Amino acid sequence: MRHVPRSLAAVVLAGLAIAGAACSSPSKQVTTKIQQALQSSLHLPDKPTTVCPSGAHGLKGETFTCTVTIDGQKLDAHVDFTRNNNFDLTYDGTVPTAKELEAKVKSDITATSVDCGRTPLLVITPTHPVVCTATGGQGVTRKIQVGYKDNKLDYTPIDG
Repeated sequence: MRHVPRSLAAVVLAGLAIAGAACSSPSKQVTTKIQQALQSSLHLPDKPTTVCPSGAHGLKGETFTCTVTIDGQKLDAHVDFTRNNNFDLTYDGTVPTAKELEAKVKSDITATSVDCGRTPLLVITPTHPVVCTATGGQGVTRKIQVGYKDNKLDYTPIDG
């Protein structure tokens, strides 16, 4: 089982050289490398749809934000070029599988079962929580909002 949650707040991916076909624009090369880094760090089966600024060149001191879409859910990826063609990648959130999140919530709140829906991957950020249904020991079912705050999951009951 992969580590849960896959915390994105401090993912640092340095040493990724930007190299591409001669016919590729620098911004496309940068976007491709960022997609590869995200796919690798998040253990995604496919490269996520990633939109970076069209003027990105991969030069030292350059910083920008790319919008990443994973299973229809958006995540901002912050890119900081520490040297030419090498970048750090950070984001505020986590992207667990539904099964990973259910196991984590079940353990953290001591529920007998948890259902976080059928989306294979869940993007959880401070502004985009997910809702899970948790069942307790006496069969009481509650909806729990799972958010991301201070680099960790945050649980809030949303019904009585």
